[in-house]
Amino acid sequence: MDEVFVPADAPKDRVWGTVDGVSTTDEVIERLVADAEAGFPGARATSVNDWICGC
Repeated sequence: MDEVFVPADAPKDRVWGTVDGVSTTDEVIERLVADAEAGFPGARATSVNDWICGC
């Protein structure tokens, strides 16, 4: 198995994919990483069970 990391080529339209219909661009990824590094300020943790059953 090859253990060398090879970065992906950027897509020509600058959209890596979509999540819930929202385009995932480099800018979106940069904002998500910055938010994660800041500890997700303003986020509210909930139980997975609450999310699944809508309780």
